[in-house]
Amino acid sequence: MTINGSISKKSVLSLLVCLIPICLLTGPFLPDLLTVVCCFLFLYISIKEKIFHYYKNIFFKFAFLFWIYLIFSSLLSDFIIFSLKSSIPYVRFILLPLVIWYLIDNDKKFLKYFMYFLVLSYFVALIA
Repeated sequence: MTINGSISKKSVLSLLVCLIPICLLTGPFLPDLLTVVCCFLFLYISIKEKIFHYYKNIFFKFAFLFWIYLIFSSLLSDFIIFSLKSSIPYVRFILLPLVIWYLIDNDKKFLKYFMYFLVLSYFVALIA
């Protein structure tokens, strides 16, 4: 919460990331939706606050180059639309670790709550 009582973008982002393990129990739609929303929210926050050091990581650069390679390979295939439709969304898997890294750096309680959600989803999966 911020001082004026409104909910901050960082806390919304933290909650959405924490909900991903529970949503994995429902099927692929909800976790993918939450991942995409988290990635867009992180891109918005990082551009607005000019936080670009997360993108200067060697792992991000390598994964991003690999993603560009996948897109280029899709453009050379016989079925371009079908191939691009399957390769473009992989960027969410490149950005999600950056989202988690950002939350670990900026939200002191994130790891504790994330662990609670992981354990809860694990026990729900065991019971079901």
